[in-house]
Amino acid sequence: SPGMAFYRRNCCFFGATLYRHITVRLPERTRLFSNAIGSGDGFTTTELKTLQAEVRKLRSRLHLPSTEAPPPPKRAIAITVGWANAPLKVVNKFSRLYTDFGIPCLCVAPSITHIWSSRLGSSLTGNLFKALDTTLTDPCHLILHLFSSGSTAMLPKLSEEHASSSPLIRTKFPPACVVFDSGPADFSYESGTAAAKHMYDQGGFNLVSYWMANSVGVITEKLVGKRKRDELCRALDSPLLDIPQLFLYSEADTVSRFSYVEDVIARQRSKGRNVTNFCWKDSLHVRHFITHPTDYTEQVTAFLKKCSLIA
Repeated sequence: SPGMAFYRRNCCFFGATLYRHITVRLPERTRLFSNAIGSGDGFTTTELKTLQAEVRKLRSRLHLPSTEAPPPPKRAIAITVGWANAPLKVVNKFSRLYTDFGIPCLCVAPSITHIWSSRLGSSLTGNLFKALDTTLTDPCHLILHLFSSGSTAMLPKLSEEHASSSPLIRTKFPPACVVFDSGPADFSYESGTAAAKHMYDQGGFNLVSYWMANSVGVITEKLVGKRKRDELCRALDSPLLDIPQLFLYSEADTVSRFSYVEDVIARQRSKGRNVTNFCWKDSLHVRHFITHPTDYTEQVTAFLKKCSLIA
């Protein structure tokens, strides 16, 4: 019947969309970049080529500084962690914020299961740092660039390692600064339903699929909301984040709400931490760089200079 055909068509569309966004991307989607390694970046060619190969199977890609990149003042590597189910090709676009200044950039695209499951998120983070530890011989500073819910895939594990006095985080790969883009997410019912609506507005869902996906708000709150908020609060309060912080957000963001981000900023400042923030009026969730590329680049560049990570 026409009604049954309509139902099947929309169920198939929703299933295909969910599969595309949740499943682990195929190896060919994570092929290596072949740009040359700039001199003075503090890493050997062997180190970076080996690290490139190691992270291929971890939903990640390592971008190397170009030959024109100036030597940075400190040996550092940037880790850019995307939002839930962010396409790796989109996260890769942020790498030039660092590679243009001689800093290698490791781009990570966690799936929604890495975000919702603390075990899988910790496993992804642990495997990434295992790859760093086995391929990079000398210590280097970390620059964390975290998008929305991506912060919960990495910060809890790093804060635990820091609390246990792990030499991996304390001495070999100490975080030098952190950039929060559109977040951190608060894992509330409102943010979950807003995320589904954001997908619908961007053409990711049709109307029936949007109605089905809107249940994400309930799932977010009932299944993972409180646990993920508790994990994130502990991580944000951890001494791990006694480092300079940059928050990039917008009043128009309905997923990581303006008021919530401002509350997080106020809490960080109350701890005496060095916090810089920049707020736009109109850019949507995780689209600040697309909407305001010049402003975004200027803010990150000024922040890195303030942290003495670039000349």
